[in-house]
Amino acid sequence: MYACRFSSTTTSHKGNKYFLLIKGEESSFRQVYPQKLKDETVENIIEAVNFINNQTGNTVKMFRSDNNTEFKNKKLIDFFSEKGIQFGLNAPYTSESNGLVERDVRTVQEAARAMLCQSKIGEEHWDDAVKTSVYLLNRILSSKNEDKTPFELIFKRKPSL
Repeated sequence: MYACRFSSTTTSHKGNKYFLLIKGEESSFRQVYPQKLKDETVENIIEAVNFINNQTGNTVKMFRSDNNTEFKNKKLIDFFSEKGIQFGLNAPYTSESNGLVERDVRTVQEAARAMLCQSKIGEEHWDDAVKTSVYLLNRILSSKNEDKTPFELIFKRKPSL
């Protein structure tokens, strides 16, 4: 799994300023967590890993992220150690080494921006548009896997559309 946190210039109507995007390398399944504070990152990562382990029957074996301070956290390192998850930080200021999820952040943002422009609702609804973008991306085919959606790969069943 790869993680990346993004900061928005507009505070959402729910008070969110950031979102954390987590993406599985094999399935391309994405999880998104809107956040009011950067401090929520550790709890959201723990929740994401537990969700994958408990709801899908899959186990997270490796977790990578950029070298931001919210990822270099004793609680998170202890959690990964306890679960037997390899944890790696990419070199600082080299977003290309975390490219898998960095590109997805841009895709999610662009899809959310398009939804907001088309619907003519205010920018303060960006967090709902981001969640909708991730929901849709998990349910459409990609160039990486042309036979099954990320949802199908992770849950072993077709999504209810």
